[in-house]
Amino acid sequence: MGGDYVRGLFKQLEEQEARMAKMASRYTEKLHKVEQRYEAMLADAREEIRYHKARADAAEKKIIELEEKVRKLENEISRLKSNQDKDSHNSSLPSSTDRKPRAANEYNGRTKTGKKSGGQPGHKGTTRRMEQMKQALACIGVEPEIEDVGDLERDYRERLMIDLSFSVKAVMKRFHADQNGKYHIPAEYANEVVYGNGLKAFAAVLYGQGVQSLERITQLISMVTGKAVQVSQGSIQNWLCEFHKKAGLEIEKITGHLLNHACVHTDGTNVTQDGKQSYIRNFSIPQAVLYVPADAKSHQALSAIPFLKQYTGTLIHDHETALYQYGLYHAECNVHLIRYLTKNSEDTKHRWSRHMISLLVEMNRYRKRLIAQSQIVIPKDTLDRMERRYDALLEEAEAERERCHSCPKWALKEEK
Repeated sequence: MGGDYVRGLFKQLEEQEARMAKMASRYTEKLHKVEQRYEAMLADAREEIRYHKARADAAEKKIIELEEKVRKLENEISRLKSNQDKDSHNSSLPSSTDRKPRAANEYNGRTKTGKKSGGQPGHKGTTRRMEQMKQALACIGVEPEIEDVGDLERDYRERLMIDLSFSVKAVMKRFHADQNGKYHIPAEYANEVVYGNGLKAFAAVLYGQGVQSLERITQLISMVTGKAVQVSQGSIQNWLCEFHKKAGLEIEKITGHLLNHACVHTDGTNVTQDGKQSYIRNFSIPQAVLYVPADAKSHQALSAIPFLKQYTGTLIHDHETALYQYGLYHAECNVHLIRYLTKNSEDTKHRWSRHMISLLVEMNRYRKRLIAQSQIVIPKDTLDRMERRYDALLEEAEAERERCHSCPKWALKEEK
């Protein structure tokens, strides 16, 4: 009987173990499914994290780009504010950028004094002396007319009035026949009415120096002659062509004179030709000026000017990059240099640029005093002293750049 009890007990244990194993298997399967679901959720979470991280990185990159764009726009706004109400009179801007709708002097940087324009009381002035003027008039064969004002029996004081009068000069040329009854009339007198060299030169000066249109020239000639002389535009055009041919030799002389000069100034002026923008390029020295037409300021247009190909001296211009391919040396006049320095002083508030302006003005005045005293060469000790001051100002400029942390980057870039 005891054996049956033990066997029954073992059987119960076996059944219990079977049930436990079955439950363990079922729970293991459930746990495996839970683990699979967890891994799937974890993978989804990781994928979502990667997606959001990518978006965050892209957003951060975009923010950096926008911040850089904002910085550039702020610098541009700062630059534009700096240049507002500036023109060639009070900044480094060239005269070609002056705004036309308003007068240029409304933008200058001068301090208003409240004084009226013109000569000021107490100023020495530049009034010409009567004897000097009489001598100048005598040189051109002009004798002043006498006009009495007041009582002729009393003492008087003289005042010389200078004026201009336009009068028409007419010459009737009579060409008499020779012994054979033939009339030898030169070709320039083929027409019954011809025009003299004085009128032709007047029209040429108005066209070339005054930059007047043919229509305006004909109107002016008609006006100053009381409508007695009515010249056609075609006649003036023919005179200009004739003048151009005769001036060829003089142009060659001027060109040769310029080629032999150590320094030549050059600049380009905008003109309108047939509704299109063109340029008049000038090359000048104190004794002569050469004007050359050009379609543009580009290297291609400049290469068509013979003078630039031949010149080997120093070209003085306003930093036209295309001109650096011509001549051996290049320079800028004090006017342009002072414009740059003035702009730098306004933008960066640096002191070195103001001191440099003072040095340039002082050097120029000293040079003019020497020229007035018939001295051409600056003494070596004076030149060395000026060079030392110049070098010291450049060192001061570099030091101010390193100390400056609030200046706009574009201003520092221009200064460099």
